[in-house]
Amino acid sequence: MTLRQLEILRAVIRCQTTMAAARLLGMSQPAVSNAIRQIEAQLGFPLFERVNNRLFPTEGATIIHEESEPLFAMHAALEERVGDLRADKTTRLRILSTPPLGHGVIPAVLAGFSRRHPRLRTVFDTRELDEVIRGVESGKAELGFGLGLGAQPSLEVEAIAEGRMVCVCRPDHPLARRGSAGGHDGSAGDTPASTADDPAGRFSGSPSTGSSGSATGKHVDAPTDHPAGHPNGAPNGGPHGGPHGGPHGGPVTPADLAGQRLIALDPTTRMGAALRDSFAEARQPLQAAVEVRLCNTACVLVAAGMGAAVVDPFTAAHHARSLVVIPYEPAIPSVAWVFWSNRKPLSETARRFVREIRLALSG
Repeated sequence: MTLRQLEILRAVIRCQTTMAAARLLGMSQPAVSNAIRQIEAQLGFPLFERVNNRLFPTEGATIIHEESEPLFAMHAALEERVGDLRADKTTRLRILSTPPLGHGVIPAVLAGFSRRHPRLRTVFDTRELDEVIRGVESGKAELGFGLGLGAQPSLEVEAIAEGRMVCVCRPDHPLARRGSAGGHDGSAGDTPASTADDPAGRFSGSPSTGSSGSATGKHVDAPTDHPAGHPNGAPNGGPHGGPHGGPHGGPVTPADLAGQRLIALDPTTRMGAALRDSFAEARQPLQAAVEVRLCNTACVLVAAGMGAAVVDPFTAAHHARSLVVIPYEPAIPSVAWVFWSNRKPLSETARRFVREIRLALSG
């Protein structure tokens, strides 16, 4: 099949009539109908079923449509790039990230990075990990960021920070004495503008992974003696180094959470499943008062007084000014990854951005 034939098939599937598809493509209705008949004859099976003057794709047509979508994404990206070159916008950066990094360190670094590169045009969005991977593979994004990834056959993958999941609660929560709270005026989510604008090291504290090549995909248990407001999960209390817990300090365990209102991650998510495994390892039942899909949502509910939660350390660092962050055991590794397509080399702009993200995470 040619790209033009795929384009016609795509238009008819979307519009459900040959007349509407013809208008979309700038063709005549008979030309579209003839093209569909020629494609069906070429393939040897029907592509549509007609129901009440509407065309519905057969299973074969649906498969072809889904498999060809990355081609159109790559074509659209190429057209945008050509447009940028025509307008002399020679620098462009497309980024996709999962929420733990996309709602914290990436916007903070991106703000300063954009100021230092005024001709940079950035496209940035947060998605589920599977969508981020597909976006990078299809060419919609040059860089992808996520947690819990590991090796991928079509991607170059580097670990940029390692930590462990942590427990978060409000300063007035019964578990708060085990950790420490950030000492500031209580405004949550004050985000530094860039790596250079983050002197307090809000996103720092994880050991530098120092990956310079593709990752092996193995999770490495992070050390357990790092501060908890940092991605390693031990108690420094956030950006200003709040006071440490007293004699009642120590990690939170499933047994400690058994008598508390727990905001738990959805069991269908990777981190939600890992949390349940840790409860099973400790022979404790997990009884969730609330279930959420995103760690950021969990932190917002914690701040509202709905209970405690166990979240990734990068999201916790973003909320460390208003919440108490405490180590959690059994330790659940949390590794941040950056990845890009292995079909072409990373641009120098993207490499500089990755260096600044790593610097922000490693301190």
